[in-house]
Amino acid sequence: MHFAWYRLPVLVLLFLSSAGADDDIGIAEEPVIEMSVEADSGGEVAQEDTLAAPETLPVLKTFVKAEYPADLVKEGVSGTVSLELLVNETGRVDSVSVIRGVCSRLDRNAAAAARHFVFTPATAAGEPVVVLLQYDYRFTLDDVVDSITPYVNFSGRCLEKGTRKPLSDAVVSLNIIDSTADTSLPVPFGTWMRTIGSFPGQTLDEGRLVAVSDSMGRFQFFAVPACSVKVAVILPGYVTFETEEEIVSEEELTTTYFVESQAYSEYEIVVYGKVTEKEVCRRQLSIGEVRKIPGLGGDAVKVIQTLPGVARPTMGSGEIVVRGSPSWDSRYFVDGMEIPVLYHFGGIKSTYNSEALSTIDFYPGGFGTRYGGAVAGVIEISGRKGTSERLKGSAELSSLDGSIFVEGPIRDSVTFMVSARRSFIGEIIKPIFRM
Repeated sequence: MHFAWYRLPVLVLLFLSSAGADDDIGIAEEPVIEMSVEADSGGEVAQEDTLAAPETLPVLKTFVKAEYPADLVKEGVSGTVSLELLVNETGRVDSVSVIRGVCSRLDRNAAAAARHFVFTPATAAGEPVVVLLQYDYRFTLDDVVDSITPYVNFSGRCLEKGTRKPLSDAVVSLNIIDSTADTSLPVPFGTWMRTIGSFPGQTLDEGRLVAVSDSMGRFQFFAVPACSVKVAVILPGYVTFETEEEIVSEEELTTTYFVESQAYSEYEIVVYGKVTEKEVCRRQLSIGEVRKIPGLGGDAVKVIQTLPGVARPTMGSGEIVVRGSPSWDSRYFVDGMEIPVLYHFGGIKSTYNSEALSTIDFYPGGFGTRYGGAVAGVIEISGRKGTSERLKGSAELSSLDGSIFVEGPIRDSVTFMVSARRSFIGEIIKPIFRM
């Protein structure tokens, strides 16, 4: 009887797995070798060849990372895609099929990346052979989690109420009110919290971020998601302090918490008083704004006469009337020092040189007690600093008045400014009244 002999390429079935570009490829120690036999045309079974075991196993040389869509990462979709790879005699992948998948998009991406893998060829009896590999590609959130770095976006101090003594070893806990508020997190909220809970200086305890204040009462939290949080400060011997804060993306929140003690010293004196009220009405004009107002004749201080609620009592008077009150019920200040009059005789020119002016504050009411016995209004003039560039000045002389202004540097950090003004109106009208 005639026997026909047929010899097929050796197929070696190996099992490989990968979790990413940085992971090692695992190869089974005893790969399964698949043999194929055929019958001849007479229906008799051909005798099986005796094949040698593979001498070398394939090793992955070129790994191609599969795309991991950001939206799937954010949703926490992960898992292992099992692939079957047919690697030819040159180490190239001829075909890829999915044995067990995770989802259609990850399956496609893993298969597309595997097609570009390059292996060292497997050999049997000294010749390259075709092998069939089972390859596991794992999609995990580890790479994204490893990219989360600590950065301080919430810090503060814990002080004792009344004494302002720093409170050390105070437990500060943050309870997230709305876990869906921050839509910019690259991973699921739970994964983010577990990651930042492992940062040095803070821990995650039953969903709450916890930090402990140092010897100066300072505490800080890292990478807190943008949302509303309930803050609790707990320290034995003190009343638990609770409040709510709003964490804003790309901003650092700094706070100071005053925690009340359950018992104070018997020799301690507590004084109760009212907080100084703030000015309820103030109008401030800078020199740049004043120069834009027409009709002032180069005198910036005369802008007071144009403000609402201000009037002149009589023609030729240098006084002003605020909200109908007598002129003596208003006060004038230059850099905190009271001056008797704001304008020279006739109200044509002010007593303060406009070149030295920085701002003018007008308080038509509601001002504090630091302004003395003023009842109607307060006008406060603030001078500017002298220039540090070079020595310069100006002089002006007219039939009504004369003025001089000089400023400049003395040294790098010291400047000076000198200003003087003299009115001639009295000398002009004096002969008229003698007639």
